[in-house]
Amino acid sequence: MPSEIAEGIKTNDKFFIPGSSLKGAIRTSLLYNLINADDIPEDIVQKRSGKYRIKRGACDNFINKIFSAPKGNSAQNSIMRFLQISDSTVAKFPHVYDLKTIKAKPTGTFEDHGRNGRVIKTYVETIGRKTSLKFSLNNTVNDDVLNRIGIEDKKYLISLKNIKESIYNFSNDIIDHEIEFYEEYDRPSIKKTYEKLSKWNKLDKPLIKLGSGSGLLATSIALKIKNEDIQRFEEIRQSFRRSYEYEFPKSRKITSTDLPLGWVQLSFAEPK
Repeated sequence: MPSEIAEGIKTNDKFFIPGSSLKGAIRTSLLYNLINADDIPEDIVQKRSGKYRIKRGACDNFINKIFSAPKGNSAQNSIMRFLQISDSTVAKFPHVYDLKTIKAKPTGTFEDHGRNGRVIKTYVETIGRKTSLKFSLNNTVNDDVLNRIGIEDKKYLISLKNIKESIYNFSNDIIDHEIEFYEEYDRPSIKKTYEKLSKWNKLDKPLIKLGSGSGLLATSIALKIKNEDIQRFEEIRQSFRRSYEYEFPKSRKITSTDLPLGWVQLSFAEPK
């Protein structure tokens, strides 16, 4: 039995998904679905003293222009303010997985992250597979309020139709990328899992990736840039402290039985 198990997010010793986590993932999906690599300003990545750096302020300004009014407080004037998502209902019991980090090698295979010849494993509490949780989503908004703030043209962003399409498209691109990734580095067991996920990802019931182990590609628009502007992606890669020319990102967290983490299928029901 492991001496330490990383605990999941709980309330009264019961497990749940925070509404803020789901809303953040939806926001990333909306952004990914809305923009093209050509839309991203040149000054987001700058080269100084021979090294590339990502300008966080420029990134924030770019995103604020998409979701918020041109003037005023970007948080108060953001269309995302009007998308309200509750915490999920609770799961009574956790499922404990032992996790390891696998790293792609330039030889086209993987190695397990370890130390002194031993694979390093961590043990974590998770919400188990096939667990069904509920949450509420409210995107009702007053048109007069949007007109007064100056974001009436952004109302469609939080429509249920656009939310579903954005999540579906984003997850579809991630899944396709991971299928190619695990094929290139010869991990057929995980590739097969992602092929199943591809079939489960549907426009009316899209998959979304949440929680620990989501990684760069599921929490940013990096994959959009990688697919559309490889030179810009190369600059972003070099801005990270540790990166690798043959593959970036090269690491994945998986269970000891070769399962990826964090995939959730959403089902939307009309209010009664």
